[in-house]
Amino acid sequence: MPKVTPEETRIARAIEAIRNGEVPTLVKAHHEYHVPYFKLHARLNGRKSLASNGGFNKALDKDQEAVLCRYIDRCVELGRPAKKRLIQMAANSILQAANSDRIVSKAWVARFNKRQHVNKHRTRPLSAQRKAAHKIDDIHRHFADFESRFAELEVKPENIWNFDESGFRIGCLAGQIVFTHTDKPVYIADPENRELITSIECINAIGQAIQPMIIMSGVVMKEKHFDNDLDERVLFAMSESGYTNDVLTFEWLKHFENQTWLLLRTHSTGYGNGP
Repeated sequence: MPKVTPEETRIARAIEAIRNGEVPTLVKAHHEYHVPYFKLHARLNGRKSLASNGGFNKALDKDQEAVLCRYIDRCVELGRPAKKRLIQMAANSILQAANSDRIVSKAWVARFNKRQHVNKHRTRPLSAQRKAAHKIDDIHRHFADFESRFAELEVKPENIWNFDESGFRIGCLAGQIVFTHTDKPVYIADPENRELITSIECINAIGQAIQPMIIMSGVVMKEKHFDNDLDERVLFAMSESGYTNDVLTFEWLKHFENQTWLLLRTHSTGYGNGP
């Protein structure tokens, strides 16, 4: 004979109290009798307990589990991977649609995931724009539109330019491979210089490049900044943050205009091969 658990006994008492008018609402019965709200709601609406069914046999059949697996895959496609709670609710919805009196728990979800080889991952935050860029169909569509417009306007490859801004710190030592006769950790002096440098670089579709714009943090340029072997056409700039701003963006556009006209006249290629 199936064993009636203490929880099922409390649920039965809560249902009786609700029907006799002793407890006005499901929420109050849920708190007073210390029973799960959704399970109480299901029992009140006619679903039987697992004990009355004669045991803990499989809740979903093969086809129903396949439907649940498709639901999980669909959540991933939509960019909203399912949490354990959503899988549990989806499974119970499948059971309800099949007129079953079963209700699955979080423990059942764990067993289902193991049985169906559903892997658990920790999500990593990613901006919506960057995440959207990961869709392969959107990438293909973008380049198809670009090629169509490229052919329509008869744009020459040397007139297609791409530029990017990259920031990096200087004076920060990285770990190195060294050899010693001891097992103790080896430390090297780090100047702890956290100065930020921003570089704006540009290249066209046939591999030609112009001299970059180097942005340093500060308000005054120092002589040490120019004690180097960089090309004299490199544009140096200063900003308090070390990043670009509206003023420096305009200066970069002027630099781009001058450099590309110079490149056009001299057919220079690369950074150090100009006149």
